Order: sequence, then structure tokens, then C-alpha cells
Amino acid sequence: MTPQTWRRAGTQKEMDFVQIEAPEPREDLIALDAAQDRLALEDRTACELVQLRYFAGLTVDQSGNAIPGVLG
Repeated sequence: MTPQTWRRAGTQKEMDFVQIEAPEPREDLIALDAAQDRLALEDRTACELVQLRYFAGLTVDQSGNAIPGVLG
């Protein structure tokens, strides 16, 4: 590939674009995504709570407060 020139505020910077390889799909992550989709169809609030707890790292109280109507 040829270097591309980017212009910003009157300056030029040459950058070489490199090709990277995409990782192989992971079956466990694909299964996790499918399980989340099924849970969302069954109980959207439960799915949101799982996402907040396990992917955002929120506590139980923080997760409950993040979703309107979950905690009193």
C-alpha cells in the first residue's frame, strides 16, 4: 500500500497503513451473545441488569439504580 498524506491545520503527516488480521471468532462469545439475545426477548430488564453487572462492573445497587423502576 502507498502512504497516505493527512492534512490538518497546515501540517502534513505521512502515515503507512498496515493490514492487520482479524482474530478467529470465539464460539464461547458467540454463545454468550445468543444467550443475551434470548434473555432480552424473555426479560429485557434482567438482560440489562446482567450487562451492567458483568460487562460494566457495577454493583447490585448501582445496577438497580441505573434502570428506572427496578428499585422502589
